[in-house]
Amino acid sequence: MMIFTVALILYAASDVSGTMDLSGWVAHTLTNSPTIAEAEATLSVAGAGLRSSGAFRLPVLSFTATSGYSWSSYLPEGGEPIRTESESYSAALGLSQEIIGSGGRNWLLLRGERAGFQAAEADYRAAVLDLVMSVVEAYYAAVEAEGLLATSAQALERSASQLERAEALYQVGGLTTLELLQLQVQESRNRLSLTRSRQNLRTAYTNLYRIAGLSSGTSGLSVDTLAVLRPIPPDRMAELARSLDDNPTLEAARFRARQSSIRARAQERSYWPSLSATASWNWSDNSLDGLKDMSDNDSWSVGLRLNWTIFDGYSREAAVQSARASALRTDAGLAGLEISLAAMLQTSYDNMLTSYESYTLSELVLHQAQEQYRLSRLTYDMGGLSLLELLDAQQMLTEAQAGVVSSRVACLVQEARVYVLAGRLPRLGE
Repeated sequence: MMIFTVALILYAASDVSGTMDLSGWVAHTLTNSPTIAEAEATLSVAGAGLRSSGAFRLPVLSFTATSGYSWSSYLPEGGEPIRTESESYSAALGLSQEIIGSGGRNWLLLRGERAGFQAAEADYRAAVLDLVMSVVEAYYAAVEAEGLLATSAQALERSASQLERAEALYQVGGLTTLELLQLQVQESRNRLSLTRSRQNLRTAYTNLYRIAGLSSGTSGLSVDTLAVLRPIPPDRMAELARSLDDNPTLEAARFRARQSSIRARAQERSYWPSLSATASWNWSDNSLDGLKDMSDNDSWSVGLRLNWTIFDGYSREAAVQSARASALRTDAGLAGLEISLAAMLQTSYDNMLTSYESYTLSELVLHQAQEQYRLSRLTYDMGGLSLLELLDAQQMLTEAQAGVVSSRVACLVQEARVYVLAGRLPRLGE
């Protein structure tokens, strides 16, 4: 619930048109996604089940009333038929209260339902975190597509500028036909790359809109590339990566294991008797004329009722065995889930380490490529470098720029996975 409340606060402060940062997209999704509505409905069902399981603590009061009219006739021997008519009215009020049912079985079941409701709350938090993770992945996919589109546009701009200059030199014989063709091929490749980048960007936004609960025809809403976070050093998350205490999926599994254990104990109580108290009031008369004197035709009763099933064809034994087996299966599933989540968390943390190193390296490669391209341009202008070598330096710069974009996004996505597996909300802003 806290995650959802924080998201609503972020949403209230965010702009739903133009560009939105990650916090705005997450808040918008949590407000509009049908996944959240489904999770809330599931939680409401669990709450209703909890209230229903505690109904035995209150008495049951019931009222019944009947009215009737009857006709009868009989033929006396040797006489005329005799017909009679009569009216009848009755009312009853009953009150019953369970004192102890099957040795306290219902109290155990109530405890089990409380554990089940707590599991449903944990499932809700898990659904929110899973949805947030989906938004993070889609958001950073759009950020990456925007970055690669900008990189492709810059590469095309460089190629187009070089081609324009080369065509002027070719007219005066300062460039060979082969060199001109090389530049034309490079420019065409960059133009095709730009077209593919535009298509990838449209695909990324389509996926982001779908996850955020927006129609595919939505326009004018985009990611804020200026608000993209910088990856944090992995050592700041080392402690977080070793803890699954807040993981809602694991928490829900633990509550369900507790619920299964309680249900097994409750089923064993079915061998015990049940005791309840009853009270009733009854009234009957042949007419409604004497309603003022109802006390002359009514009756009261109170009593205790003991019910003890001695033998039921081994039905209880089968139910107890089934409940115990269910508890054992739930415990085994919990142990397997703990191992699986711990492995996933460690793998995500290791991937984040690798991604951060790759991101750091990509920045160094970019600086090198920028300097190499600058020197190559100077050398080419002075005639000390071939055109093919200049194009290689230009391609290295384009790849280095794209590498920084992709490695940064990969690092941020892996970081978010570590947060979510640890049961925490990922970083949505500085």
